[in-house]
Amino acid sequence: MVRLRALGGEQAAQIGQLMQRIQALEARLGKDSRNSSNPPSSDSPFKRPPPRSLRRRRGKKPGGQKDHLGGATRALVDDPEHTLRPRWPSRCT
Repeated sequence: MVRLRALGGEQAAQIGQLMQRIQALEARLGKDSRNSSNPPSSDSPFKRPPPRSLRRRRGKKPGGQKDHLGGATRALVDDPEHTLRPRWPSRCT
């Protein structure tokens, strides 16, 4: 009977130590480069990063309006009618 109580006490102490070790290991598992000083290369390749944006897709295609002439500028001509020269101040005030 005494031997069983001693064995139960040893087992309880061992269970306590193992529980502390489990908690420490679970805390290490929960850490990544965002919440510790570890470099990003130490993160697991299988864990997806959290989304950066909370905006949802609307189902529309990206880009401008259909039939819009985007990026069209005036063409350069060989002989312009008017030439504007920049006005530079003669001296600083």
